[in-house]
Amino acid sequence: MHIHQKNFVTFSKKSLQMSADCAILNSREKIMLFEIKGGNMAIKYIFFIIGSYLLGSANTSCILGSAHGHDPRQYGTYNAGATNMGYIFGAKTGVIVALIDIFKGFAVVCLAKFFAENAPYLDLLSGLSCVLGHMFPIFYDFHGGKGLAALGGTILAIDPHLAIFLGLIAATLIVVTHYGIAAAVSVSILFPVFLQLRTGDWFAFLLTMSVSLIMLYKHMPNFKRIAEGTEVRFFVKDKAE
Repeated sequence: MHIHQKNFVTFSKKSLQMSADCAILNSREKIMLFEIKGGNMAIKYIFFIIGSYLLGSANTSCILGSAHGHDPRQYGTYNAGATNMGYIFGAKTGVIVALIDIFKGFAVVCLAKFFAENAPYLDLLSGLSCVLGHMFPIFYDFHGGKGLAALGGTILAIDPHLAIFLGLIAATLIVVTHYGIAAAVSVSILFPVFLQLRTGDWFAFLLTMSVSLIMLYKHMPNFKRIAEGTEVRFFVKDKAE
């Protein structure tokens, strides 16, 4: 009887030890899996954020301007954006540049959603990185455009209904004020506000508002030209005509 009890106790101790070892092993495996997933997730964030910035840095205006033998930053409003390209090379070129820049912002967000759907905020971060790349392109001495078209593409990919709504507001303000800057101000300010109202996400609000404030700073020369009466106006005929 005592022998059986002793064997039972020994067996119980071994069972408990094996259970403890298994628990430790499972914990280690979970930690390793977590680290692997975390590492992969970190790589995705780095890849998409840097990749989106570099794509934005491939400034469409500078590339097409160079193809025509002119740097848009040296002519017109001295800005590497769609509007200035329209001033310099004509409306058709301006529209092409705008569409390409919109597509860039749209594409990086869609790619982030497709390849990293479980990565929080990566789609938004990718779009905003593309906008920052457009404004501060590493390939062009960090002197780029003002980011409106790229932001428009980002909004379109994140929330198409909001993009249409903001687009209508921007178009209406341009028609009423005759200033293109009205679109930039309305979209850059209203996007963070409406995004927060629709989602209740304050972190997303802070991210978007930070970039929006940078965009507004980039538009300071426009405000100065409006004050001086030299800003180009849309849908207004020259008095001499």
